[in-house]
Amino acid sequence: MVVVAEKDKNSKPKAETAKDGEKVTKESKSNKETKVTKANKESGEAKVTKTTGEKKETKAAKESKEAKTDKEAKAAKESKEAKTGKEAKAAKESKEAKTGKEAKAAKETKDIKTAKETKDTKAAKETKDTKAGKEAKENKDTKATKEVKDAKADKESKAKARKADDGKKSAGGKQGQGAKKKDKKQEFLLYKGKPLVRSGNVLYYGNMSDKYVVMLQILSTKEVGDMTVADKVQVQLLSTDPDLRMKDRISKKTEKKGLYNAMDIGAIWLQRALDE
Repeated sequence: MVVVAEKDKNSKPKAETAKDGEKVTKESKSNKETKVTKANKESGEAKVTKTTGEKKETKAAKESKEAKTDKEAKAAKESKEAKTGKEAKAAKESKEAKTGKEAKAAKETKDIKTAKETKDTKAAKETKDTKAGKEAKENKDTKATKEVKDAKADKESKAKARKADDGKKSAGGKQGQGAKKKDKKQEFLLYKGKPLVRSGNVLYYGNMSDKYVVMLQILSTKEVGDMTVADKVQVQLLSTDPDLRMKDRISKKTEKKGLYNAMDIGAIWLQRALDE
């Protein structure tokens, strides 16, 4: 009896098995290629990612470097500006100090020059004052000498007048009386053609018949040698009008040093008043 073995449902023919094997191989190869592709893709992506990361790092490094360079440049610029500003400030202060020093030196020089000029002016003034004082003293001495001489001449003139009067008195008679009156009239001392009469410390200069006379009052005297002469003299130009009060009769009034000066101004006033 021939027993036919029952075919295994799961078993396949060799051809199919081979085909399946090829298919599996193909799938395996395909899977492998897929895996390789995927791996390559992942590797490429990783590489791209790495490249991107490197680029980012490079950009960050570049930016960091640029930032550092900018910062250093800015710092260098600020340092340079600060240095320049400091130098400019120092130069300005040095210039101001120099200018101030020069101004101070110029002022001191000017002050010294002014002080020297003031000193020279003062010295010149003192020299001038000394010279003027010396001249004034010489003039004063000259005037005093002249006053002494005038006083002496006045005294001698009066003595001569008295002597002449005594000589004429001895003649007697009418002729003698007439001569006496004439001599008495001529007894007055004349100054610039006008009589000068003295009574104590008061002198009258001029004719009482004229509109004006001069009154000279000796206020003080001084000793010159062995003689006493007038020092301060008051001069008044008086009207001879008897109807006026004494206060109203005074036309001009002054005070002079020395009789000569008083007589000089009195004679000028009197002549001008009589000429009007």
